[in-house]
Amino acid sequence: MNQYKMCAFDVDGVLVDSAKAHYWSLHDAIEMVTGHSITQHHLDPLGSLSTTQKLKLLQQSNTIPLLSKSQFDQIVKLKFDGMATYDYMLHYNKHISRIFEHLEVNGIQIYVVSNSRLAHCQQVLKQLGCHIPSMNIICNNSSLPLKPASDMYNCAILRSGVLPSDVLIFEDSKEGLAAAIGSGANVFKVDDASHLTYELVKDLVSGDNEMHLHQRVSKYCTTLSEQIPAGRYIHLNPGVDSGITIIP
Repeated sequence: MNQYKMCAFDVDGVLVDSAKAHYWSLHDAIEMVTGHSITQHHLDPLGSLSTTQKLKLLQQSNTIPLLSKSQFDQIVKLKFDGMATYDYMLHYNKHISRIFEHLEVNGIQIYVVSNSRLAHCQQVLKQLGCHIPSMNIICNNSSLPLKPASDMYNCAILRSGVLPSDVLIFEDSKEGLAAAIGSGANVFKVDDASHLTYELVKDLVSGDNEMHLHQRVSKYCTTLSEQIPAGRYIHLNPGVDSGITIIP
């Protein structure tokens, strides 16, 4: 019997390593519109926030000048279009199609939840050879607050019709982890796209191999900290005062 009824996956950093492509496409868009240049140092603290969120914070910190609405919209569009230029920087997780096939065969629902646009999510899934119904993709195009708010994961759980305790979320960033933990689901933090292997996911979702699961992840599990180490596997238990128990 499977331990979970639904699995949710972030896109950037989980299905594909795309940080460099996102940085350079935003760098070029800002420079083209404002004449100002940003560095990785400016973007590192902003993590996996959306382009809109990043632009607002960059203005607030005076890293870039205040933008008119037309400039703001132009940068967002140029950044999105510019991702194609840096497609060669994208590193896809080649395990994903096999992972998704295993989940589907075992009756486990699959959702994709991302701060990125729907077109980017669909392009990544296409490159991976995976077809996910649009209703199962919760992204920037929705009217929901973006991560670190939990609304998108709450929406996915509600659509799936299962309890948060029956959901396993795969995330990599601090914003994504905050959103995932806030949803009340179970969370596994990956270090990067290559970390998420078929064997790992198979073990995590299997209810028939609990001892092996404990052995695989227990070396990562100590105490919950603000920055969860890669491999941290968290069961969120509403019955516990802290709201969080850690395997084993």
